[in-house]
Amino acid sequence: MRPFYLNHVKIETRNILNTNTILVFNRGKKIITLLVTLHTFAIL
Repeated sequence: MRPFYLNHVKIETRNILNTNTILVFNRGKKIITLLVTLHTFAIL
């Protein structure tokens, strides 16, 4: 019973980490897009 519970916690932790990674990655893409846009306007 106990190892199963620990395994479940491990899976949950991994899922949370993956979700956070995706959120950070999406936010990073938005920031990069914004920087590229500003840079393009600066050149123009």
